[in-house]
Formats: sequence, structure tokens, C-alpha cells
Amino acid sequence: MGYYLGGGNLVPAPAGPDVTAVLTGAATGENIRLADGGSARVLGSFDTDLGLCRLIVLQGPDGRSDRNVACQLPDGAWQTALSVNEGGGGGFALASDTAVGAVDSFLDAIGAGAALTPDDEARALRR
Repeated sequence: MGYYLGGGNLVPAPAGPDVTAVLTGAATGENIRLADGGSARVLGSFDTDLGLCRLIVLQGPDGRSDRNVACQLPDGAWQTALSVNEGGGGGFALASDTAVGAVDSFLDAIGAGAALTPDDEARALRR
């Protein structure tokens, strides 16, 4: 599990133009098929101490699934603040409930309130 807390450096957001398109324009609840055969689903958008952050699930073509919190920087680039493996793909991974708990704890730590409403999310993505 990777994470950012209290002054650590953020790492680049999950790679690829498909993922960037999801981060910059997909509405919460949308499930997007990626070019590699995987998928991305937006679970929510949040105003946080790090700025606008989005919670997405990326599922690879091998079935491996990761929950990612990506936050938008002032220059518009997206950076990964947290990535937690949900399992799948045949290897050892955190149980899904543990992954959800880790994400919830992280969102609390960065000052996230309730997920943005659809209208507030659309406005935030246009900024």
C-alpha cells in the first residue's frame, strides 16, 4: 500500500491517456473501458486539504483491482495520493474491506468531507 500523509511527495497518477480522461471528465459512477482491456470506475470526488481528489477503482485485464485517490495539482496535473490493492489476479492482496477502510481513513486524514454532489463535481472538474 502506498500513501501520502503529512508532507510526503505525491507520485504521478496512474498512467495513460485513458486514466487521465477518467480523472478529468468522468462522472462519479461511470465505468470506463480502458485501451488495455481493463476498466476504471469513479467512486467519488472530494474537496480536501490537498485540493480536488477523486477516488477511482482501476481493474486490470488480469482482474487485479486497485483503489486510487488521485489529487489535482494547481497546474492541472493529477498525482496519486493513495493506492491500495483490492485483490484479484491470483496474488496476495488486502481484503476488499481492509482496502475500503484504508481509503476511508486516508480521506479523513486529508480533510475530505462528504463526496461532492454531481453538480459540485462537474463545477470542480471545469476549474
